[in-house]
Amino acid sequence: MPQEYQNSSGQIVLDYAKAIQESVFEQLRVVRDGQLRVVFSQDLKICSWEFCARHHEELIPRRLLIPQVSQLGAAAQKYQAATQNASSNLSVPELQNNCNM
Repeated sequence: MPQEYQNSSGQIVLDYAKAIQESVFEQLRVVRDGQLRVVFSQDLKICSWEFCARHHEELIPRRLLIPQVSQLGAAAQKYQAATQNASSNLSVPELQNNCNM
């Protein structure tokens, strides 16, 4: 529940100790939790609002990560196969070039 009081200018202030703000972008969501203060004029129009974040999380859709994880897995398998099948005189740059995707 918010704490409600009037400031010295006669404005109504609502203080929320716990609030969540969520921003949604095309390929990302950011969820913040923190404190919220909303100040209303005497005719109940919002004069200002302040949000002080304590913590945030950035959420990326799984569908965007799957191709990258698959590519990383393929590169790891290719590198492992190259190191197991390579002769002992194969240089590190040659191994890296062999595994570049």
